[in-house]
Amino acid sequence: MLIPNIYSVVLEALLLAELMYMTEQLLVKEKVATCEIQ
Repeated sequence: MLIPNIYSVVLEALLLAELMYMTEQLLVKEKVATCEIQ
């Protein structure tokens, strides 16, 4: 593996970014719901 597979690296980065984005959206929704309840 002298040459890294750029496609797999990019794909992994995109999946990680999407996962972080979804997690952030869920946290924002929870904060909004908590504020509405209180």
